[in-house]
Amino acid sequence: LFITGGTSGVDYQCALAIARKHPSYQITIASRTDNGFCNHHQQLPRPKKDTTFHPLDLGSISNIRAFATHFSSSDRPPISHLVLNAVLQFTDGEIHKTADGFETTFGISHIGHSLLFHLLFPYFAKEARSRIGNYERDARPRSEKPDANFTKAEKVVRPNAKKAGEGERSYTTTKLCNVIWTYALAKRFSNLSQESGGRKLTAMTFNHDLMPGTGLARASSVIGNSCGIR
Repeated sequence: LFITGGTSGVDYQCALAIARKHPSYQITIASRTDNGFCNHHQQLPRPKKDTTFHPLDLGSISNIRAFATHFSSSDRPPISHLVLNAVLQFTDGEIHKTADGFETTFGISHIGHSLLFHLLFPYFAKEARSRIGNYERDARPRSEKPDANFTKAEKVVRPNAKKAGEGERSYTTTKLCNVIWTYALAKRFSNLSQESGGRKLTAMTFNHDLMPGTGLARASSVIGNSCGIR
């Protein structure tokens, strides 16, 4: 089981629940920082070696490729479940960019995750069911956030204007792109399963509601901070 961003919030709770329910699973957590995760997982009733943390910066193409190379040479079992959850959101009105010049929210949650998936796909389990899951909040219209606005990929990847609420719009647009990407994966998985004579591959997306305390909007308003979003 492989989870990105699984050191806090809903993704950490996901890792924790799976670790408790399936003590035989080997869980790999990939995130920029440990955030105390190792101290927490050592309290679980499972061998310490079965839950590992690996640093990963989804905002850096070179770091993602280096991570995949390291993973391919490590002594880990094939991936049966891939949970893609890591994301950042900015509400300060500034345009934030990754080391490669992409808008940060889109660069991490969409470009970073899609590249990571394609690099890790050769290491998916061949004989068992494999699943890839996305957590996508506010991808749907009429949420409390600005509606997604996708006209051209270039405008999403490299925005050139600062407007009020654009950080949140980048977030919802990124999440919409992830939903569409997941549907495309599901279609390709269906064709691949038929071509491979029954290999079971599943792609799914989960659009949940507000979950305070995830650390998503670290530059949020006073109201957001009072709700535990920081």
